[in-house]
Amino acid sequence: RQTLELAMAEFGGSPEIRFVDSIYAAGARDILALVRSLPHAVERPMIVGHNPSFEEVAVLLVGETTKFESFGEKFPTSALAVIDFEVDDWKGVEAGEGILADFITPKDLR
Repeated sequence: RQTLELAMAEFGGSPEIRFVDSIYAAGARDILALVRSLPHAVERPMIVGHNPSFEEVAVLLVGETTKFESFGEKFPTSALAVIDFEVDDWKGVEAGEGILADFITPKDLR
């Protein structure tokens, strides 16, 4: 929530924000289930959480071979993975079928 407060100044418009307390201790499959449960009207969700779950779900979504090539040896604190899906509805998101569109770390912003 503190990170969100800092980031809100950079967002355009007024994004809808939902806090899901269970995400804090969620595993990769739980986060995938959350993505699959998003309403169809949601176009570009941003899901924020902590490691190791978020590195694990990113690897799950884009495939294991991408892990070390794109993420380096670890998914650093405050990293952002932008993952695209070629689906008509979030229910169609499958493991390994995400496309890593961008990966930004704090080091990239210097």
